[in-house]
Amino acid sequence: MNWRAFLSYIALVCLMALLATAQTVPYVKVRGRVVDATTGEPLTSVNVFIANTMLGAATRDDGIFEIRSIPVGVYDLVVSMVGYETKMINLKLTDAVMKPLDVRLKQRLIETALVEITAEDPSEWRALVKRFERLFIGTTRNSISTVLVNPEVLDLKADKSVDQFEATSSAPLIIENRALGYRMHFIMQLFVERQGVTKYGGIARFEELTATDEKERKRWVDGRLRVYRGSRRHFFSALFSNRLKEEGFDASIVSSIAGGARTAGMRRRVDGAEILTKSEKEYEKIVNFSDFLEVTYKEESEEAAYLDFPGKIRPSTSRDTPTGLLSTRTWRDETRGEQTSWLSMQRLSTIVNSSGQLYDPLTFVVYGYWSFERIADTLPLEYLPSAPQ
Repeated sequence: MNWRAFLSYIALVCLMALLATAQTVPYVKVRGRVVDATTGEPLTSVNVFIANTMLGAATRDDGIFEIRSIPVGVYDLVVSMVGYETKMINLKLTDAVMKPLDVRLKQRLIETALVEITAEDPSEWRALVKRFERLFIGTTRNSISTVLVNPEVLDLKADKSVDQFEATSSAPLIIENRALGYRMHFIMQLFVERQGVTKYGGIARFEELTATDEKERKRWVDGRLRVYRGSRRHFFSALFSNRLKEEGFDASIVSSIAGGARTAGMRRRVDGAEILTKSEKEYEKIVNFSDFLEVTYKEESEEAAYLDFPGKIRPSTSRDTPTGLLSTRTWRDETRGEQTSWLSMQRLSTIVNSSGQLYDPLTFVVYGYWSFERIADTLPLEYLPSAPQ
């Protein structure tokens, strides 16, 4: 046996394995103790979870909690218990060892008895709920199997004089998504629609539903993968690894987009090297671009419901522009095209990791197909297409 050749082969295999895992996002754990802010006594059965994930734990009798297998990134840790004020802690989890958290919860002031108010016009109330569900849950194919379980916690207001619709809730919204197999508890922090533009935000806790049979479980696995493919997270993961073409994406910088009028703007194709720069960590990069980033996913066409989406914008080629440059415009037709979205940055930069997680997603304003997809097409942050389902 040629031992020198064998050792060289082993070294090459080890090097390839090292390179393959160099940019893999590591996992960390969060540990801490929750106590009463006044007495210092440990609190048991406190619900502690990472916002917008299925990752969480309840405190033990000594107030200790531990959450494992968290991909590094930036998260909100939510600590809640009946009778106490909910606390939210922003965490930047790195591959360094974290010190245990010391969490002190304040008791909630005693509230007066609730008075139930019945709407004078039940039909008007139902119409407002349907409007909220359409804007919040969405109108994609997954919305058909997604239900708002507790609409009675909503307070809905419509002001026709300024074309504004607002919603608040007295308790977390419970959304059951039988298309993807999740139940979501959503603490709504903002919801407003004004002149056709919808803004909403909040904190979600995901729970996995129990499938009735293997056929439904398989449908959930396929549905989750379909939602991931072409998503913003999929795009940034492909951009990070410089695999846009292989993953089915095109990306361009566009000087302007159509906002309801037939305006045109110039664009040029770009890749990850122009948008991403190195960070301190191998599994993180800095995102920065000017104007608008246009993203087209070519592996799947638009859903039929997108044809009637008020925020629909589509790209089109223009023979009047120089070679290699394209214009964008808005139009209405009955042809389902490729899924195209636009991003504009509201801050100088943000960080993305190799799994496509944006550390500050509020950096972006989203237009086009990604704005069409709402709560019914939302996955937990820790979802990975390669992970066992």
